[in-house]
Amino acid sequence: LSRFYAYDVDVSTTQAKRELKEYATDLLDPRSPGDFNQAMMELGALVCLPGNPNCGACPWMERCAAWKSGDPGSYPVKARKPELEPVREAAILLQQEGLVYLVKRPENVSFGGMWELPRVRCGEEEESLDAATRAGRELLGLEVRVGSPIKRIKHTVMRNRITLTVYKVRSWVGDVALGFHEDGDWFPLEDWEHLPKSTTQAKICHFLLGGGGEAKSVTPADDDQPTFL
Repeated sequence: LSRFYAYDVDVSTTQAKRELKEYATDLLDPRSPGDFNQAMMELGALVCLPGNPNCGACPWMERCAAWKSGDPGSYPVKARKPELEPVREAAILLQQEGLVYLVKRPENVSFGGMWELPRVRCGEEEESLDAATRAGRELLGLEVRVGSPIKRIKHTVMRNRITLTVYKVRSWVGDVALGFHEDGDWFPLEDWEHLPKSTTQAKICHFLLGGGGEAKSVTPADDDQPTFL
Protein backbone atom coordinates (compact mmCIF):
# COMPACT_ATOMS: atom_id res chain seq x y z
CA LEU A 1 0.00 0.00 0.00
CA SER A 2 2.88 2.38 0.73
CA ARG A 3 4.18 1.80 -2.78
CA PHE A 4 0.80 1.84 -4.46
CA TYR A 5 0.09 5.30 -3.04
CA ALA A 6 3.72 6.48 -2.83
CA TYR A 7 2.96 7.06 0.84
CA ASP A 8 5.76 9.18 2.28
CA VAL A 9 5.01 8.97 6.03
CA ASP A 10 7.07 6.74 8.33
CA VAL A 11 5.01 3.53 8.44
CA SER A 12 5.89 2.90 12.09
CA THR A 13 3.89 5.95 13.21
CA THR A 14 0.34 5.92 14.52
CA GLN A 15 -0.70 8.25 11.71
CA ALA A 16 0.58 5.87 9.05
CA LYS A 17 -1.09 2.83 10.58
CA ARG A 18 -4.41 4.68 10.70
CA GLU A 19 -4.23 6.08 7.17
CA LEU A 20 -2.98 2.87 5.55
CA LYS A 21 -5.82 1.01 7.22
CA GLU A 22 -8.22 3.50 5.64
CA TYR A 23 -6.59 2.96 2.24
CA ALA A 24 -6.92 -0.80 2.61
CA THR A 25 -10.58 -0.45 3.55
CA ASP A 26 -11.23 1.65 0.43
CA LEU A 27 -9.70 -1.06 -1.76
CA LEU A 28 -11.37 -3.99 -0.02
CA ASP A 29 -14.00 -5.88 -2.03
CA PRO A 30 -16.81 -6.34 0.52
CA ARG A 31 -18.25 -9.20 -1.52
CA SER A 32 -15.12 -11.29 -1.12
CA PRO A 33 -12.85 -9.84 1.57
CA GLY A 34 -11.10 -13.17 2.17
CA ASP A 35 -9.97 -13.45 -1.43
CA PHE A 36 -8.77 -9.84 -1.38
CA ASN A 37 -6.72 -10.35 1.80
CA GLN A 38 -5.22 -13.57 0.45
CA ALA A 39 -4.30 -11.82 -2.79
CA MET A 40 -2.65 -8.96 -0.89
CA MET A 41 -0.55 -11.40 1.14
CA GLU A 42 0.48 -13.27 -2.01
CA LEU A 43 1.41 -10.00 -3.70
CA GLY A 44 3.59 -8.97 -0.77
CA ALA A 45 5.20 -12.40 -0.42
CA LEU A 46 5.98 -13.08 -4.08
CA VAL A 47 6.04 -9.81 -6.03
CA CYS A 48 6.14 -6.60 -3.98
CA LEU A 49 9.15 -7.73 -2.01
CA PRO A 50 10.67 -5.48 0.68
CA GLY A 51 14.14 -5.05 -0.78
CA ASN A 52 13.73 -5.81 -4.47
CA PRO A 53 10.18 -5.50 -5.82
CA ASN A 54 9.46 -7.44 -9.00
CA CYS A 55 7.46 -4.68 -10.62
CA GLY A 56 7.32 -6.37 -14.03
CA ALA A 57 5.21 -9.20 -12.58
CA CYS A 58 2.87 -6.91 -10.65
CA PRO A 59 -0.77 -6.60 -11.80
CA TRP A 60 -0.88 -3.16 -10.16
CA MET A 61 2.21 -1.81 -11.92
CA GLU A 62 0.47 0.66 -14.24
CA ARG A 63 -1.50 2.13 -11.33
CA CYS A 64 1.34 2.11 -8.78
CA ALA A 65 2.50 5.60 -7.81
CA ALA A 66 5.86 4.30 -6.54
CA TRP A 67 6.56 2.57 -9.88
CA LYS A 68 5.66 5.76 -11.72
CA SER A 69 8.09 7.66 -9.52
CA GLY A 70 10.91 5.47 -10.81
CA ASP A 71 12.07 4.50 -7.32
CA PRO A 72 9.68 1.91 -5.83
CA GLY A 73 12.42 0.60 -3.56
CA SER A 74 12.31 3.82 -1.51
CA TYR A 75 8.91 2.80 -0.15
CA PRO A 76 7.74 2.13 2.49
CA VAL A 77 9.33 5.03 4.33
CA LYS A 78 10.98 3.93 7.57
CA ALA A 79 12.81 6.16 10.00
CA ARG A 80 16.39 5.12 10.60
CA LYS A 81 16.85 3.63 14.02
CA PRO A 82 19.18 5.73 16.16
CA GLU A 83 22.55 4.19 16.88
CA LEU A 84 22.95 2.87 20.38
CA GLU A 85 25.37 4.73 22.60
CA PRO A 86 27.83 2.45 24.41
CA VAL A 87 27.74 2.96 28.17
CA ARG A 88 29.83 1.27 30.85
CA GLU A 89 28.75 0.84 34.45
CA ALA A 90 30.44 -0.66 37.50
CA ALA A 91 28.68 -2.22 40.48
CA ILE A 92 30.14 -3.42 43.77
CA LEU A 93 29.21 -6.45 45.84
CA LEU A 94 29.70 -6.06 49.61
CA GLN A 95 29.13 -9.22 51.63
CA GLN A 96 29.57 -10.02 55.29
CA GLU A 97 28.24 -12.81 57.49
CA GLY A 98 26.00 -14.12 54.72
CA LEU A 99 24.50 -10.69 54.00
CA VAL A 100 24.76 -8.44 50.93
CA TYR A 101 24.49 -4.66 51.01
CA LEU A 102 21.76 -3.25 48.75
CA VAL A 103 20.67 0.29 48.04
CA LYS A 104 17.21 1.56 47.10
CA ARG A 105 17.00 3.99 44.20
CA PRO A 106 15.16 7.29 44.72
CA GLU A 107 11.59 7.34 43.47
CA ASN A 108 12.19 10.24 41.06
CA VAL A 109 14.89 8.54 38.93
CA SER A 110 14.90 5.65 36.51
CA PHE A 111 14.17 2.32 38.20
CA GLY A 112 12.96 4.32 41.19
CA GLY A 113 12.15 2.32 44.31
CA MET A 114 14.11 -0.73 43.16
CA TRP A 115 16.88 -2.43 45.15
CA GLU A 116 20.26 -3.06 43.61
CA LEU A 117 23.98 -3.32 44.12
CA PRO A 118 25.59 0.13 44.34
CA ARG A 119 26.57 1.12 40.79
CA VAL A 120 27.93 4.12 38.89
CA ARG A 121 28.43 5.05 35.26
CA CYS A 122 32.07 4.97 34.18
CA GLY A 123 33.66 8.14 32.91
CA GLU A 124 34.73 8.27 29.27
CA GLU A 125 38.37 7.50 30.04
CA GLU A 126 37.77 5.80 33.41
CA GLU A 127 38.57 2.14 33.92
CA SER A 128 35.63 0.18 35.30
CA LEU A 129 37.75 -0.98 38.26
CA ASP A 130 38.42 2.66 39.17
CA ALA A 131 34.71 3.39 38.81
CA ALA A 132 33.93 0.54 41.20
CA THR A 133 36.27 2.07 43.77
CA ARG A 134 34.57 5.43 43.23
CA ALA A 135 31.16 3.80 43.73
CA GLY A 136 32.18 2.76 47.22
CA ARG A 137 33.36 6.24 48.07
CA GLU A 138 30.57 8.30 46.45
CA LEU A 139 27.58 6.09 47.15
CA LEU A 140 28.51 4.49 50.47
CA GLY A 141 31.19 6.70 51.96
CA LEU A 142 33.62 3.78 52.07
CA GLU A 143 37.15 3.29 50.85
CA VAL A 144 36.93 -0.10 49.16
CA ARG A 145 39.39 -2.53 47.66
CA VAL A 146 37.93 -4.61 44.86
CA GLY A 147 39.15 -7.69 43.07
CA SER A 148 38.73 -8.80 39.50
CA PRO A 149 35.22 -8.69 37.99
CA ILE A 150 32.92 -11.59 38.88
CA LYS A 151 30.26 -10.91 36.25
CA ARG A 152 29.50 -8.76 33.21
CA ILE A 153 26.05 -8.20 31.77
CA LYS A 154 25.18 -6.41 28.53
CA HIS A 155 21.72 -4.94 28.16
CA THR A 156 19.92 -2.13 26.34
CA VAL A 157 18.01 0.69 28.02
CA MET A 158 16.41 3.27 25.72
CA ARG A 159 19.25 4.30 23.37
CA ASN A 160 22.05 3.02 25.58
CA ARG A 161 23.89 -0.26 25.12
CA ILE A 162 25.12 -0.85 28.66
CA THR A 163 27.91 -3.12 29.85
CA LEU A 164 27.63 -3.58 33.61
CA THR A 165 30.66 -5.06 35.38
CA VAL A 166 30.25 -6.38 38.92
CA TYR A 167 33.20 -6.35 41.31
CA LYS A 168 33.39 -8.10 44.66
CA VAL A 169 34.68 -5.87 47.45
CA ARG A 170 37.52 -7.65 49.25
CA SER A 171 37.80 -5.12 52.08
CA TRP A 172 36.65 -1.66 53.05
CA VAL A 173 37.32 1.07 55.57
CA GLY A 174 34.66 3.21 57.26
CA ASP A 175 30.96 3.01 58.03
CA VAL A 176 28.25 3.23 55.41
CA ALA A 177 27.04 6.79 54.82
CA LEU A 178 24.59 6.91 51.92
CA GLY A 179 24.95 9.60 49.31
CA PHE A 180 22.67 9.31 46.28
CA HIS A 181 20.30 6.61 47.55
CA GLU A 182 17.37 7.13 49.90
CA ASP A 183 17.82 3.83 51.71
CA GLY A 184 20.23 0.93 52.06
CA ASP A 185 20.69 -2.10 54.27
CA TRP A 186 22.21 -5.53 54.68
CA PHE A 187 20.01 -8.39 53.43
CA PRO A 188 20.29 -12.14 53.23
CA LEU A 189 20.86 -12.83 49.56
CA GLU A 190 17.71 -14.93 49.44
CA ASP A 191 15.67 -11.88 50.52
CA TRP A 192 16.93 -9.88 47.54
CA GLU A 193 15.17 -12.38 45.32
CA HIS A 194 11.84 -11.08 46.63
CA LEU A 195 12.61 -7.34 46.57
CA PRO A 196 11.63 -5.11 43.60
CA LYS A 197 14.57 -4.92 41.20
CA SER A 198 15.41 -4.48 37.54
CA THR A 199 15.83 -7.41 35.18
CA THR A 200 19.59 -6.87 35.15
CA GLN A 201 19.83 -6.90 38.92
CA ALA A 202 17.62 -10.00 38.99
CA LYS A 203 20.19 -11.73 36.76
CA ILE A 204 22.96 -10.80 39.20
CA CYS A 205 20.90 -12.07 42.12
CA HIS A 206 20.18 -15.31 40.27
CA PHE A 207 23.90 -15.72 39.53
CA LEU A 208 24.87 -15.18 43.17
CA LEU A 209 22.26 -17.70 44.26
CA GLY A 210 23.88 -20.24 41.99
CA GLY A 211 20.83 -20.38 39.76
CA GLY A 212 19.00 -22.61 42.18
CA GLY A 213 17.96 -20.51 45.15
CA GLU A 214 21.02 -21.09 47.32
CA ALA A 215 23.70 -18.50 47.96
CA LYS A 216 26.87 -18.97 45.92
CA SER A 217 30.29 -18.40 47.44
CA VAL A 218 32.26 -16.21 45.03
CA THR A 219 35.87 -17.22 45.55
CA PRO A 220 39.06 -15.61 44.21
CA ALA A 221 39.19 -18.40 41.63
CA ASP A 222 35.81 -17.24 40.35
CA ASP A 223 37.18 -13.70 40.14
CA ASP A 224 39.79 -14.76 37.61
CA GLN A 225 37.15 -15.83 35.10
CA PRO A 226 34.26 -13.33 34.96
CA THR A 227 31.05 -14.71 33.52
CA PHE A 228 29.14 -12.99 30.74
CA LEU A 229 25.43 -12.82 29.97
